[in-house]
Amino acid sequence: MISWQQTGMIIAILLIVLGPRKLPKVTKEIGKTLGSIKKETQEIKDQVDITKEIK
Repeated sequence: MISWQQTGMIIAILLIVLGPRKLPKVTKEIGKTLGSIKKETQEIKDQVDITKEIK
């Protein structure tokens, strides 16, 4: 898990590299991607649970 200090450091670096105009768009896309990954991971876990119940 990433701490708040590490998150702050990452945001500061992104702000320097991308600039203040691009940062909101990039963070929004990162959030969407992470949400999608979380959803897919949960679906895989659900499928594994169903398979275990069948056996």
